[in-house]
Amino acid sequence: MGLFDRCEGCGRPISNGEPYHSDWENGIALCEECAPTWQDFKDEPGLFFSPAMDQHHTSETAKPLIDAHIAAGGAMTDKIGLVSDVPTSENCT
Repeated sequence: MGLFDRCEGCGRPISNGEPYHSDWENGIALCEECAPTWQDFKDEPGLFFSPAMDQHHTSETAKPLIDAHIAAGGAMTDKIGLVSDVPTSENCT
């Protein structure tokens, strides 16, 4: 696996196929260890952008998403939005 990016949080290399969190809006990649949790989302929802709403989240918009995550068996310590695919023209539309 080749180097895909470096973690903005700790500087560790992120290899192709390795889980990471991507902030597409700001061009930031975070390794799995530095990726935000659902608790981070609850504590600071304004740091999370919603492309569907075209704005940052608020406590009011975050709450139903958090509730659904917990109802589905998730935990507040789970990481948000981990992906392992390197974006390519084939998997980005």
